[in-house]
Amino acid sequence: MKLAILLAALAPLVTAKCPSVPTADDKFQLDAYLGRWYEVAKNAGFARIFERDGYCITADYSLNSDGSIKVDNGLSKGGPDGDRKDAIATAKQVSGAKLGVSFFLPSFDFSYQDYWVIDLEGSAEENYQVAMVWSCQTTLGIDNQNMWILSRTPTLPPGVTLDSLYAKASAMGVDVPALKMEENDFTGCVFSGVPVEASDSVFEGDYSDPNHPGCPRNINVSSDGMTGYVTGAYGDE
Repeated sequence: MKLAILLAALAPLVTAKCPSVPTADDKFQLDAYLGRWYEVAKNAGFARIFERDGYCITADYSLNSDGSIKVDNGLSKGGPDGDRKDAIATAKQVSGAKLGVSFFLPSFDFSYQDYWVIDLEGSAEENYQVAMVWSCQTTLGIDNQNMWILSRTPTLPPGVTLDSLYAKASAMGVDVPALKMEENDFTGCVFSGVPVEASDSVFEGDYSDPNHPGCPRNINVSSDGMTGYVTGAYGDE
């Protein structure tokens, strides 16, 4: 919703030709896109094959020394306190907001699957807040379509809803109902020692980190006023 396991995914299987979906080229900056994302939603077919019994799903992107992108997709197996499993891949920027990701043989172009950022909420200066990622490739005459909703925090920021994002995707030509999107629940997930509460955040805002001047962070505090998490370009604390 991320740069996920796209190994020629066989679900959902759509017989129609892949639609021509625009990408967020005018807003996308790779450096601002790097860092941690939380997978808020994904299509059911992808989840059934690659994320079965997966909880607390995240994606971490960082630059490799050769300019390629390291992808670290993580999930907890069986529940929020389950064993953490990671899938490591290599990605590259094809053009603008169009990327490719490979989980095997990254030296060969044929191994890369499409990863298109079709919408971004927030600005590059704040490392974005929400990303909508779409992939559609034809294998043996069958189109394999997947979509992910990624957020810098485990819940979407105020003013952004899944329905509003799905409406945008539909307007771009994505058949959202056919994807059967599923929402992830991060309740009970623990990131860097801080649990995610079921209650909604009641305070959100940016502050300047004195250790990293100019790097925005976002504070979220649960309604009990006792727990929270901090996110930003340098990950969770």
